[in-house]
Amino acid sequence: MTTDNAWADPGQQALVNALLATGKPVTVVALGGPYDLAYFPSAQTYLAAYGYQPDTLSALVADLFGAQPLGHLPVTIHSASDPSSVLVPYRTGLHYGCGTNRGRRVCHEAASG
Repeated sequence: MTTDNAWADPGQQALVNALLATGKPVTVVALGGPYDLAYFPSAQTYLAAYGYQPDTLSALVADLFGAQPLGHLPVTIHSASDPSSVLVPYRTGLHYGCGTNRGRRVCHEAASG
């Protein structure tokens, strides 16, 4: 399920939360900024894509079908219902251990959060 500035759209919030309430697996993808997550704290899988550009969407599709995305949030996400509560801390992200990138051995730091 994609969102775009859901923080300002109660209709998007209602739809995503209704899907999450079904108990079925739902991947929430913010196509704008990552702050939409604040409105979906029950989402087990959440990606911040940061845009609609063709390269971004191609990477998103690859991630959804098994690529191993890497990255860290450049911000802290606070709970929408309690702004003093941190929902996702700064630099929370993903890692997959060591691998190669353009022939070089690369080891990614452990996931935080």
